[in-house]
Amino acid sequence: MTATQRHTREALAGVRAQPVTSALLILIAAISCALIQLTTGRTAGVEADLLNQIDESTSRMIVVRAQPDAGLTMGVLPALQTIHEIESVMVLGPATDIHNTDRGPTSPVIASRPIPAQLCASYVTCQTGTVSSALLATKAAQHTLGVSPGMGTLTGTDGITYGVGETIALPAHLAALEPLALTPIHTDDLATQPAAMIIVLVKNSHELAAVTATLTTLIDVPDPTKISLDTGASYAELRAGISGQVGTYGHGLLVMLLLGTGAVIGAIVLGVVLLRRREFGRRRSLGATRTWLIRYVITQVVVLVAVGAVIGTIAGLVVLAVESAPMPAPSFVLAVLTLTLSAAAVFAVLPAAYAARRDPVAELRVP
Repeated sequence: MTATQRHTREALAGVRAQPVTSALLILIAAISCALIQLTTGRTAGVEADLLNQIDESTSRMIVVRAQPDAGLTMGVLPALQTIHEIESVMVLGPATDIHNTDRGPTSPVIASRPIPAQLCASYVTCQTGTVSSALLATKAAQHTLGVSPGMGTLTGTDGITYGVGETIALPAHLAALEPLALTPIHTDDLATQPAAMIIVLVKNSHELAAVTATLTTLIDVPDPTKISLDTGASYAELRAGISGQVGTYGHGLLVMLLLGTGAVIGAIVLGVVLLRRREFGRRRSLGATRTWLIRYVITQVVVLVAVGAVIGTIAGLVVLAVESAPMPAPSFVLAVLTLTLSAAAVFAVLPAAYAARRDPVAELRVP
């Protein structure tokens, strides 16, 4: 048996020899971690949910709209696809209203937009995994028009009749376009195809301004006033504000709880040290070093706090789950456990050092 194993074994034996004190330390740690999960953990979960909602809204999105005679073409697509900061780009042509041919012009209409076929294959998830030459429609569009994949025909205001192709599922950031139908354009000369809308999703909201500037440079049209560019800058500011305010509140509360827990644990350990002075004096007189005694006390504290922290964390997460509240990320839970153990160890150092520095002969005389 190694020295470390012997040391740990003796520390665990000391834990079992002090059931009341051990139970008290476990209880304190459990209550602390449960409170942290129910307060700061809940706050972290709410913050994550809010930020996700903002991200999914438009904080990372740039929308370019062009008037019919603006001169914007789909030829800008290859240049946009080379920008590293862009996660995805969608280029759509002018909208055409379409309706169910069998139901006639009085039936519900939706917008159909041309799209480069390679974009449809890359950024729009087709359920069959293929891109046909027929019109592609989302489930919402099919429901509105009363058609099914491969069944029925659609007629546009331009008089062109389309077949119904595969069902497509739009990415989350394009959900505002629903109900939508897309007409794949199979051509290598995109510069001849007019573009009415460009939707860019950047990888990070912090890169929004830089990508916007680059996009403005790439869009070279005779009359820039016929181009409108909307960004998620306001959403990005809102995101930063929420992250800052909620994060500051959560961090402050976490620090207060950890300091309070550490102080209580330190006080309890000091009381235990005073009650066990004769035992510590006997160990010192039998050859235990000051370093060994400090490690002995801290090991006992860390073991007990670890047990309580795990119990409290599980209890807090169970309560959040029962309440259907936002759950903190696993990294947050792990960080809280680590910080709790660290705080307990730090606050146990002074009582342990006090026990180690006492004169063993004087301690043995304690009645």
